[in-house]
Amino acid sequence: MGVDTRITLPPAARVGDVAKVVGILLGLKSSKEPLHDDTWYVAVPGAAIEPSGVVECALIALKGPVSVFDGEASVHLLYHFEGDHDGSRLLMPRSYAGWIALGRRLVDFFGGEVDYADCDAADVDYSVPRKDWHEIAPKDGEEWHAFQQRMLDLPPITKADVKACQQYAAYR
Repeated sequence: MGVDTRITLPPAARVGDVAKVVGILLGLKSSKEPLHDDTWYVAVPGAAIEPSGVVECALIALKGPVSVFDGEASVHLLYHFEGDHDGSRLLMPRSYAGWIALGRRLVDFFGGEVDYADCDAADVDYSVPRKDWHEIAPKDGEEWHAFQQRMLDLPPITKADVKACQQYAAYR
């Protein structure tokens, strides 16, 4: 068994939106696409949701060179629907600096907590108050457009972000 980074997101964090945000943060290109009338949404080609072999999880699959992992052609991440007793969503990649940097930025966007290494005494190393569904799972109107714009405005994780997290990683 290895050492993981536990990224806990609020129950309102929808898997499709998490996949888009992960894709943007890891350097995939995003675009503004028309939906209907004056409504638009953020598209992130290369960010997809796939079934996993675990019924409680979906697989976030990124296809295309991702900046954080030195241009790897694909990255996969399990999204757990049953992350905790309170309905939280959970991502548990290995405890590498790139994943920790991703966890911090996901939590900045959605709210939640990051445990940098799940084998130490600290259960929470970084936290941001959870955002409610109005902020991270709106269905229409101004809240929808504000959420889509927040996604579109996200800058990718930089090498400096990853370097700053190296001190917390269990693996180098």
